[in-house]
Amino acid sequence: YPRAAPAPQASPRPHGARRQASLRVLVVEDVELNRSIVGTLLEDEGHSARFAVDGYGALELHEREAFDTILLDIHLPDLDGMEVARRIRRHPDARKAGVRIVALTASITTDEVGRYREAGVDAVVGKPFDFDELIRSLHEPRAPPVQPVQPPLSAPVEVPASALVDTRLLATHFARLGGDRLRPMMDMLAEQGRAGLAEFAASADPALQRERLHRLVGMAANLGLVAFSTRCRELERTPLPADLRAQASALQPLFEDSIATLRAFDPQDVDAVVEGAAR
Repeated sequence: YPRAAPAPQASPRPHGARRQASLRVLVVEDVELNRSIVGTLLEDEGHSARFAVDGYGALELHEREAFDTILLDIHLPDLDGMEVARRIRRHPDARKAGVRIVALTASITTDEVGRYREAGVDAVVGKPFDFDELIRSLHEPRAPPVQPVQPPLSAPVEVPASALVDTRLLATHFARLGGDRLRPMMDMLAEQGRAGLAEFAASADPALQRERLHRLVGMAANLGLVAFSTRCRELERTPLPADLRAQASALQPLFEDSIATLRAFDPQDVDAVVEGAAR
């Protein structure tokens, strides 16, 4: 993995001027699609963003540059997000040690959120992202370590696990980002999802299989692929050392059906929460 990633291109925010003062934000996320979504949203709000794709890259950028907030994925390919947060909090420069850290993760049980707080995380935003809550999370002051654990700022909306696509989430994305920017992200998901499935099917390492599944969950959930991300998450939680490669043949058609439904979505015609059903 490279240590840093270029900022995605973004257009001005379609809903008017920025809401609060411009911030310098470090986004630590190994999934390209998620970097594109978050980077576009930040630039629309008038913030400047730098990107790292792994924990060591994040620590290098944090050492060299000053940031107001760090948006930190918990599941990273080298150091996990909690270890990154611990190292930042131990920095000898009080200003660098005190930077606001917001975890971005789909793992938001009470116990998990408690561990993030113990590691030094100030707030948690669940995946799939709620855009408004993600933006709000940037500005809140650091919570003192003695405060009780706070719940995540956002939690996934309840959608039937059999639904191919969460149309409520997609309608929100279209309203915030616009089709001209969202549809290329759908194409990115299709390309990267197929590549990820191929890597999953080719890997003989059970631990690496679960890493591939986690990446698939991370990209699919943020564009509302409910059934596919749910099934990948179920497989990811299968105890080691079970070999999961045989599941690839069932995941591939589910992914293609989900992508077809995603691309056919019309934001002007949302009468239900979900569109389609898994076969």
